[in-house]
Amino acid sequence: MRNRSLFIIFFFCFFIPLTTVYCQTFTTGISRFDSAFNAEKELKITDIINRVKLAHPVLSKAKLSESIGKYTVLEKKGQFDPKISVDQFSKNYLDKNYYELQSFELKMPTASPITPEIGFEKNTGENINPEWKTEGSGLSYVGINIDLLKGLITDSRRTQYQQSKIFAQQSILEKRVTQLDIASDIWHDYIDWFIAYSQKEAYDYGVNLSSQRQEALRSLFIAGGCNGMDTLENHIQLELFRTSENEWSANTFKQRLNMSKHLWLGESTKDKKELFIPITIKPNIIPSDAGLSILDSLFQQAIKFTADQILAIPDLKYYELEMNQLALEVRLKKYATLPSLNLKIQTLNPGFDYGNVDFSNNRLGITFASPLFLRTERGQYLKTNAKFKQYSYSYSFKKHEIQLKTEALKRQSEVYRKVYLMLINVENGYRDLYNMERDKFDNGDGSIFLLNTRENRYLSAKIKRIEQHSKYLKSVVEYLRAIGEIDNTIIP
Repeated sequence: MRNRSLFIIFFFCFFIPLTTVYCQTFTTGISRFDSAFNAEKELKITDIINRVKLAHPVLSKAKLSESIGKYTVLEKKGQFDPKISVDQFSKNYLDKNYYELQSFELKMPTASPITPEIGFEKNTGENINPEWKTEGSGLSYVGINIDLLKGLITDSRRTQYQQSKIFAQQSILEKRVTQLDIASDIWHDYIDWFIAYSQKEAYDYGVNLSSQRQEALRSLFIAGGCNGMDTLENHIQLELFRTSENEWSANTFKQRLNMSKHLWLGESTKDKKELFIPITIKPNIIPSDAGLSILDSLFQQAIKFTADQILAIPDLKYYELEMNQLALEVRLKKYATLPSLNLKIQTLNPGFDYGNVDFSNNRLGITFASPLFLRTERGQYLKTNAKFKQYSYSYSFKKHEIQLKTEALKRQSEVYRKVYLMLINVENGYRDLYNMERDKFDNGDGSIFLLNTRENRYLSAKIKRIEQHSKYLKSVVEYLRAIGEIDNTIIP
C-alpha cells in the first residue's frame, strides 16, 4: 500500500507537469502559425514553400543522409590509423622466475601493400625459449610487411575506403533525390487543391446563374409569361450544377487536407531536440493561382536542357555510382584469386636504439598460402562480375529510358501549354456568346433553351480550360522532376 501511494505521488509530481509543458509547446506553436497564415484568406504556393523551407521532417531526414556518408568515410579511414599493442606475460612459481615476456609494437597501415612497423622486446627468465631470449636492455626493431601477390593491387581495407567515398557521394545524391520527390509532391498536391477549388467555383458560378434565372422564370410562369417546360428545364440544369458543385466541394476538402501534410511547425526542446508539429490548413483558407507562374518560367529555362546533360540527373548519377561500387568489388574479388605471399623484414638493434640501422642484424620471413582449387575465390569473383554486368546493362537501359522520357515530357508540356492558351480563347468566345444570348433573353428575343445551351457550353469550356491547366502544370512538374530541377523551388 505504501509503494502504491509513492507511485501516485511520483506520477503527479513528474508526468503531469511534463504533459502540461508539451501541450503548452504544441498550442503555442499552432497559435503562432495561425497568426501568420490567417492574415490572408488565400494561401499561395510560395507561402507553402516558405513554410517547408523552415520545417519539414522528411527534409531534415534527408539532410542526415549526407552526414551518414561523411561518418562512413571517417569509419573506413580509421582502418589506416596506427595501431599500438603492448603485451606482458610472466610466470613465477616456487620462487622460480620461469619467464617474463615484454613487448611493444606500433603498426602504421597505409593505402599501399606496405605496412611499416616498429617494436621492442625484452624477454628474460630461467625457462625461456632461447630463440625468444633477449640480452641486456632488450631488443628494438624497425621493419615492413609487404603483400607481394594477393594484396599488391588492392585489399579489403583499401577497397572499403574507396567505396565509402563513393557512398558519401551517393548520400549527397540521396538527399537531392529526396528533395526532388518532396518538391514534386508539394507542387502536385497544390495543383490538385487549386484545380479542385477552381472546378468547385466554376460549378458554383453555374449554380448562382441558374438559381437567379430559376427565380425569374417562376415569377414569369406565375404571371403567365412562359410555360412550365422552360422552368423545368432550367431546374434540371440547376440540379446538375448543384450535383457537380457538391462533388467538387468534397474533393476540395480532401485536397486541402492532403496539402496539409506538407506543413509543419519546428520547435526545439530544452534538450535541443527538434520537434515537428503538424499543421492543418483551416477551411476558410483557399488556394491561389499567384505563384503558379513560377512553373512556367522554370519550364522556359528548362527547355534548353540537352541530351548531354542526362548524366548529371541525380537519379542516373546515383545509379552510376552504384555501378562504380560494384566495379571496385569486382577488382577486389579478382585479385583475391591470387595466392597470398607476404614478405616481412626487420632490422634489429639492442635496447631502444632506433637511430642506427644495421642490416646485418635482421629478421626475415616469407609466408605463402593458397587454396588448391580456389573454388570459393573464383566463385565469388564470377558471381560479383555477373552482378556488375547486370547493373551495367540496367544502367544503359535506364539512361536511354530517361533520355526518351525527358524528350517526351518536354514535348508534351509544350503542346499542353499551347492547347491551354487556345482553350482560354475558346472560353472567352463562349462567354461572349453567352452574354449576348442573355441580353437577347432579357430583351424578350431569346429562348430559355438557347440560353441554357450557351450557358452549358460556356461552363464546359471553363471546365475544359481548368482541366487543361492542370494537365499543363502537372506535366511541367513531371518534366522538371525528370531532369532534376524541381527541387530548386524548395531548397533553402
